[in-house]
Amino acid sequence: MRKTKIKVPLVAVIWRDACHAMNPTRDSIEPPWVVDCGFVIKENKDHIVLVRQFFDDGFPRHSMTILRSNIKWVQKVGTVSLPDHFRSPGLGDEDE
Repeated sequence: MRKTKIKVPLVAVIWRDACHAMNPTRDSIEPPWVVDCGFVIKENKDHIVLVRQFFDDGFPRHSMTILRSNIKWVQKVGTVSLPDHFRSPGLGDEDE
């Protein structure tokens, strides 16, 4: 059993997305602003990876990778301490 709990940051990311238009108009070619919320499972100088959920066996679902160059700001919402039986290699669980 782990000696320390896995703690996962929960954030809201405000960022500019790409856009696609089959029939472009002046209004449909402007990249939209987006807010994505999720658990941070990886981040570096180039991008941040959020997931919406992950299971106790460590497998994440519904990921979103956002380029740092598209991010306006990241707001920390909180930190979640996972129950002892959770595993998550992508979150730095050292007792694998």
